[in-house]
Amino acid sequence: MINAVPKDFGKIEAITLKEVAEILGLKYHHTRKILLNTPSIGYYDYGGKRLWNKKDVLEYQSQHYVKGVSDGNI
Repeated sequence: MINAVPKDFGKIEAITLKEVAEILGLKYHHTRKILLNTPSIGYYDYGGKRLWNKKDVLEYQSQHYVKGVSDGNI
């Protein structure tokens, strides 16, 4: 798969793994496993330093949102 760098690359918000963990509300090691096994979340590799695309992370978060359902017996 060829990775195409968008023309407006300077405008893309890239975040660290620690920031991704805070957004998803998960621990660092669990977030790392998810990110490395989810091809829909893009990242930029700077010689060992990876920065994740914030837009992809937020889309991933919204896809896994589950609205609570109550049966009335609370």
